[in-house]
Amino acid sequence: MSGARIEPITVYAGKSFLKRLDQMEYTPAVVDAAWGAFADATLIGVGVLALSRSLEARAFVGVIRDWRRLGVGTDLLGLLVAEAEARDMATLTCAHSASDPGALHLVESLGLSAACHVYDEAAVTVVILSKPLPEENGDN
Repeated sequence: MSGARIEPITVYAGKSFLKRLDQMEYTPAVVDAAWGAFADATLIGVGVLALSRSLEARAFVGVIRDWRRLGVGTDLLGLLVAEAEARDMATLTCAHSASDPGALHLVESLGLSAACHVYDEAAVTVVILSKPLPEENGDN
């Protein structure tokens, strides 16, 4: 754990933070939930989640440079994975720059099953979430 305090923030604050980090090209227009990571009263990272009707969720994590590689992104992504699983999503998709290997390393650091596909300068990583099996109804 990074030691950062993580709490819900407004969607607007989450998107604004990502915009300041120059990550808006990978952020969806509609965001359903956002969390901020704080060091004292300073916002140092955000995680945003966008849901769809097809049991897919999209996750976006941004951390200011001085706080990278200290576990803040891992804490935020872990929270987004837990939230997507709680909402019964089957996959979590993360879009990122193809030149940034940190995004895939972040997913792998949580021990998640993932696949990555590169499209020119952009990459898409799909994380398979651990959805519970449907309950048997006894009609077998």
